[in-house]
Amino acid sequence: IGNRCHCYDAETNLVTENGIKSFKDVRIGDKVWTLNKNKGLELNRIKKRFEYDFEGKVVSFKNKTINLCVTPNHRIYYQKKEDNDSNEFYVKNAEKFLTGKKTLRKIPVIGNWLGGESLIFPKISLNTNSKPFTRNLESLIRLIGWYVSEGCVDKDKTARFNQIRISNTQNNYLEEIIDIFNDLGIQAKIQRNTFTGVRATNLELAEFLSKFGTNTKNKKITRDILGLSKHYLELLFECMMKGDGSRCGRKNWVYYSTTSETLKDNFVEICLKLGKSPYINVRNSQKSIIRGRKIIGSKIWIIRVRHSPKGYFREDQITKKDYRGKVWCVETENHNLFIERSGRIACSGNSMPELVIEGKTGLICETDKGWWRNLGGYIYPPNVDSLYEKMEESFKMSQDKDTAKLCRKNIMDNYNIDTLVETKWKPFLAEIETEIAEENKK
Repeated sequence: IGNRCHCYDAETNLVTENGIKSFKDVRIGDKVWTLNKNKGLELNRIKKRFEYDFEGKVVSFKNKTINLCVTPNHRIYYQKKEDNDSNEFYVKNAEKFLTGKKTLRKIPVIGNWLGGESLIFPKISLNTNSKPFTRNLESLIRLIGWYVSEGCVDKDKTARFNQIRISNTQNNYLEEIIDIFNDLGIQAKIQRNTFTGVRATNLELAEFLSKFGTNTKNKKITRDILGLSKHYLELLFECMMKGDGSRCGRKNWVYYSTTSETLKDNFVEICLKLGKSPYINVRNSQKSIIRGRKIIGSKIWIIRVRHSPKGYFREDQITKKDYRGKVWCVETENHNLFIERSGRIACSGNSMPELVIEGKTGLICETDKGWWRNLGGYIYPPNVDSLYEKMEESFKMSQDKDTAKLCRKNIMDNYNIDTLVETKWKPFLAEIETEIAEENKK
């Protein structure tokens, strides 16, 4: 029976449906981003959660594009350099990469995305003569991009949002924003007095935009917008970058800045869906004295975006180091997950029970053979997804050793894997039985 601690170190976080979270902040049932058999991005619920104290050597994969720190037996998903267009991944334990060779491998850092082509607009009760805005989805997505970066909404005398302001000083961008409002059937004008930018009045649109946040620290992209296709997400990305983005020297790098942690997470998700590799950095709040008053600035997240994601590493770049502390992992339906460490994001394997058969490792899971075939010499027994639960049930029903043996025999007979039963499966079932017995004694 293989060691079950296939884990990440304490500095590794998960990329979840609701942003980047530390392991201690997620629970069974939470959704995390994974890759499916077609290399498509897919949300999976956490099925199991693992946490251990670990002391020993860990394996570090670290360069400019990836950063992983895992236990030696952790399962690493990778492709060979020449397999860029293939949907097939290989899997190898982390310590197997410690060859010292200059062999080039690639860890997945993005995934494919389809998304939806339409949006259900919420009904907003106006109770006024305010004109509804035109449902032009492309223009609306572009306006949302501008709004979360440079916009705000103001309230009228009845405390309802009715005015929209988009700040900018560049004439070509001001004209672009005016055109967006025109496409939505709303009259807007450029102002250069108390603020420089575009102002428009429409109660329905202002109420709609308010759900994307009303100040810089609570701006966000809602889940229905994030679920749209790459075409619409590209429009959103483009306008967000025009508002709070910049380009600094390097041809393939652009930067996006925000003081909203939620918007930072949303932007990272957009990048992954568009096939762009994000690298997250944070500039902590700074204190200053202005006219005798102590002013504490806002924390700023800066996301550096590479349009042509790499994920490459050389085997001679991988090292071992001492570690003492918590290690963790989760189990998902796709048996992998996206993680973040020191701002870098990648996809890697999750913890699963294993069998070792004639020197090869087999994972106890339900599999799609079209995806899992030839994964670095790994072999996979038949579907035994509910084996642990069935064994636990049989143990609880057992009154004596003879009944327990009969229950085990019935389970094994149902799977019809005679050649594995005596040499591999019986020891595995016995170990589970022992664990359950120890748990019941507690």
